[in-house]
Amino acid sequence: TGVNLGDFGIIDGERKTTFHDLCVQLDAVEEVKRYRISSIEPNLLTKETINLVANSNRFMPHFHIPLQSGSDTILRKMRRRYGTDDYRRLIEKIKSKVLFNSKQV
Repeated sequence: TGVNLGDFGIIDGERKTTFHDLCVQLDAVEEVKRYRISSIEPNLLTKETINLVANSNRFMPHFHIPLQSGSDTILRKMRRRYGTDDYRRLIEKIKSKVLFNSKQV
């Protein structure tokens, strides 16, 4: 997968569909055995997508979630739409849902 995945489905500034909707459709493609989600910003990864990955046989229990800085001051200066507490809560949610509930392939 590529970058800015959480913004998938925005066409001409208007949201037409979501990254989660795409993942649901991809999960139904039997010919593809494995997917990995990479380069999704923490504020754009939804709990629905986390749950999908946790219960999917095709989506691997892997997320590449960039943390540009461990400093909230720097993150604000970079105009990131998340802070370190948001990031930590997201990782804790993933650990509890995906790492301990997923089906390993």
